Amino acid sequence: MLLALALYAMTAPATAGKTEAETCIEQKVWDEYKDGWQVRTAITSELSEGGYQVYLMTLYYGAEYRFQVCGDHGTSDVDIVLQKSDGSELLRDSTDNQETAIGFKPMKTDSYYVTVYAAKLKKAAEKGAVSMAVAFR
Repeated sequence: MLLALALYAMTAPATAGKTEAETCIEQKVWDEYKDGWQVRTAITSELSEGGYQVYLMTLYYGAEYRFQVCGDHGTSDVDIVLQKSDGSELLRDSTDNQETAIGFKPMKTDSYYVTVYAAKLKKAAEKGAVSMAVAFR
């Protein structure tokens, strides 16, 4: 019996304990590695409908950045916004689904705000997991 439990533990899915959003963003990260991108940040937040998480990041001149977001089964629309340090908007996601991405190449090294929104949740959900990855090359 103990041997059977040990064998099951060794063969259990690698996604055990992860949210659907984390599994999605992890796959996108692996795809980015294959295309020559490097991952700078990957993070997950649990958000209510209309909730958001803001991240302050220094982005460097000469690098190209890709911001990707995945929501879990509780989300129906996740959005991402990139703003200058003064709060003025540079880019905004315009899709209406659980996954989105934007790209940016800064004209100078500076601090920027990246905001991830849980724009809409599915009716039965109180919160949704939202994962974001920032890649560069």
